[in-house]
Amino acid sequence: MVLFCWWGVSKRQVVVGPRVSDQCPPDAMLLPIDGAHEVVGVGVLAPGENGKSRYAHTAAMGRSGKTTTGCIRPGVKTWLVAEAIVYEITGIDATRIFR
Repeated sequence: MVLFCWWGVSKRQVVVGPRVSDQCPPDAMLLPIDGAHEVVGVGVLAPGENGKSRYAHTAAMGRSGKTTTGCIRPGVKTWLVAEAIVYEITGIDATRIFR
């Protein structure tokens, strides 16, 4: 799935990488995001280890000449979506595993 949108975000955070690159499980680095941003992102909906669907969304968000790229966390609100394109890929055996 690919999303092109503007977001209104209020005092929320995105994951911008692990604090230590080779640490497992990773200790997430978080950055705050606030205010409306221009956004382009990619999301994946895939079966988790227990067979239930898991969703992950990574986005690049720009505002005032600055860009932050990271994994969107729960609580981030979308208040206007300009365009959404959804692709379904079938015939593969994939599982989203969290470590």
